[in-house]
Amino acid sequence: MAQYLLDTNIISYLDDDQSPYYHSVYQKLSSLTDKDSVSISILSIFEYQSSIVSIQDNEIKKALMQRKELFIEMFDILNLQLGIDEIFASLLFRYKQKTGISTKALKKHNFDFLIASTAIFYNHILVSNDKIFTDIAKIESSFMFENWV
Repeated sequence: MAQYLLDTNIISYLDDDQSPYYHSVYQKLSSLTDKDSVSISILSIFEYQSSIVSIQDNEIKKALMQRKELFIEMFDILNLQLGIDEIFASLLFRYKQKTGISTKALKKHNFDFLIASTAIFYNHILVSNDKIFTDIAKIESSFMFENWV
């Protein structure tokens, strides 16, 4: 039994059957067993909603809102909990030490680090196509990561 946490970009690929990554993500998701579980972070819901707000076409906006509700029904939602904050702070500190990235540049990855911290806290395998997670896996041995693309 495996427990997966889908990153926002994976959800976006599933949302767009014209995406070049749609089929590979869909096939992998379809190949999971009934014993496997798939979740999304509450933060991915926030990110998804923030992209909907900027849409001007009301029909497209309505369709995206319906898809968001479908994702909420389909997948377990992992909420932020106390304890994730400590993992988050540790990851940021060690990443900054290892890479020398500026605090300002690091802030643009806060959601990524929060999602990685959530995966660690809940002992889930994070599924994403973002390179930053490969780098995080190099500094945190308990972080499990897969790229289904």
